[in-house]
Amino acid sequence: MKKKADKVFREGRRLPRERRWIPYSPSELAQGIIDVFRPRRTEPRGPVPLDEFGAPVEWRHDEIDESMLELSKEHWERFESWCESSGRKAFPADADTCFDFLRAMWDQGPELYLTWRAIHERHDAYYWHTSADAVFRMRIYLGLDVLPDGTIVIRPVDPDA
Repeated sequence: MKKKADKVFREGRRLPRERRWIPYSPSELAQGIIDVFRPRRTEPRGPVPLDEFGAPVEWRHDEIDESMLELSKEHWERFESWCESSGRKAFPADADTCFDFLRAMWDQGPELYLTWRAIHERHDAYYWHTSADAVFRMRIYLGLDVLPDGTIVIRPVDPDA
């Protein structure tokens, strides 16, 4: 069948029961389909270089936004002292640390919101990549956020995020 179809293609005839020309011979078409579904073999990647905080170096901003750090310094220090007292790492903070902080400080009102923003801004000042920001990940993937009045809300999560 393969040779007959290739011969029909070379001669420029139409295939039976076909109303249009086939741009490729059946064997070329089959090879194209195989190439699409063949698993790609990639070169093995070496270890990703990490910065002093343990996040990939390629996620860092070229320059740290000092003004952003200065504005949130007071509230960042509140989070940092809580992390020290509970034996956690403040930077980069993971989602478990942020969640436990919310559970411990849920009754702080607007101060909780300002500290929540300070955690986000500290990570945003250092890293452009959102995976380094636990507040962003909790907001997008868990639907968890803090409103300006200090209320903790859980919103529906977008399954496509």
